[in-house]
Amino acid sequence: MLEDIKKGDIKKVNKVGDKIIIELGSKIEIDEKRIRGAWESIKRREVEILAEKEKISKIAEMAKIKLE
Repeated sequence: MLEDIKKGDIKKVNKVGDKIIIELGSKIEIDEKRIRGAWESIKRREVEILAEKEKISKIAEMAKIKLE
């Protein structure tokens, strides 16, 4: 749903309670908790990717030492 919204499509954004209302041609209500949950998931995934990258770097360094 959010992928379909382009920057130019948004006319107005309001926060009402725990909801964010984005006004396009019609109103769409998006639960802020869902957005936060998705953002937390993205950040967790980013940490996992960084950990994997670090692990791969260590393995590559060990392989390089063995080759020398």
